[in-house]
Amino acid sequence: MKKYHPSLIIAGLLLILLASAALAQGSALLNAYESLYYYSLRIDDRFPTISPLSTTVQELEKEIRSGLRPDEARLVLGMVYQTTGDWEKAIENYQKASAALPENGSIHVMLGDVFRHQRRWEEAEAAYNQALDLEPFARAYKGLGLISMEREEFADARTFFQAALDIAEEFFAARIGLGRALYYLEEDTEAIETLEIALGQDSRSIITNHYLSLLYERQGEAEKAAHAKQRAEELSDQQ
Repeated sequence: MKKYHPSLIIAGLLLILLASAALAQGSALLNAYESLYYYSLRIDDRFPTISPLSTTVQELEKEIRSGLRPDEARLVLGMVYQTTGDWEKAIENYQKASAALPENGSIHVMLGDVFRHQRRWEEAEAAYNQALDLEPFARAYKGLGLISMEREEFADARTFFQAALDIAEEFFAARIGLGRALYYLEEDTEAIETLEIALGQDSRSIITNHYLSLLYERQGEAEKAAHAKQRAEELSDQQ
């Protein structure tokens, strides 16, 4: 299982670790968190015989069987399966966790992300809206924006991405999404401004450089277009 998404692991799981460690001393759940920590350090790159995620899954399943904290264990197990791309197992565990924790809107956001990766647009949309009924999640608005982009509903996408940025101003993925939506709406000045801000956040973003090259070209700025295109190609070759 080599599909690393350290931001998901670190942000979503180590925060739970901090909140749970005192209660979980000596439990399978704490063992699972420790294994996730080693995964976040990519220890299996250095020691191939060690499989932190496999250990994590085993410990979480043990916690579920114990009945001590099964809902939290199912939530974390869903996150692990989402990280590794085991979408159906992620859905199963998220849905069971959500049934037990109906006021936890973040579970609906994660369900929406999984459905979206499977291109199950209506289910993803419903999950994101369930999350937003509980709390204004920037990630839920971003997810709705990405669905709107797939449907070529660019005005709706712009609204959703802007809503995400209103909540989280530094949300890089939402800013790129907004820039792309503005590009397709042919609102070039605002699109360029948006994507130049994104470029300042991450100069190595291929998609940002790509869309800026298209926008500069459409605006007749040949030199800028050529530079952005070359940069996008260089970054792509480095991958």
